[in-house]
Amino acid sequence: MAAFLWRSSCSVQTVETAALPEGNARFVDAIVRDMLGRPPTDQELAGWAGVLDGTVTREAFVTELADRDEFLQMVVDNTYVSVVDRLPTPAELAAGIGLVRTDGSTTGLVVGLFGGAEFDVLAGSSTVGFVNTLGQRVFKRDLGETERDPLVAEPAAATVTREEAATAV
Repeated sequence: MAAFLWRSSCSVQTVETAALPEGNARFVDAIVRDMLGRPPTDQELAGWAGVLDGTVTREAFVTELADRDEFLQMVVDNTYVSVVDRLPTPAELAAGIGLVRTDGSTTGLVVGLFGGAEFDVLAGSSTVGFVNTLGQRVFKRDLGETERDPLVAEPAAATVTREEAATAV
């Protein structure tokens, strides 16, 4: 157990917390929290830390964790929310997990969503609206003129598709 002092304007309190794990157990705890958004169960912590104490490398452990449906579901869910403001349907989730697993990245999923009819509705039918919304979704900001103008000119001239513009961003 570790003790922490908590100061407020009125008093000082001591709060007891569980001690942090050490070694590979600490690594497992941190990675599971970062990748899965939750603490590992006691069984997971003991099992994975034990495996890491043996012959499995940390890199192999993270790679295995990244291929689990639980992690891939979070990736697909977050991608849908970021691009089209909603969670995927069960069928879209299954297809998205399969696509990410097959591609080894989210590129195909992201480009498919940005190039799809649903994003067109969110972004508007104009090329400028598409590029502006694309910049806001990808970078969480408006694109500057030097970033935006080439992307606006190319789809308007029909030299690239919206999917290709999304890939360029």
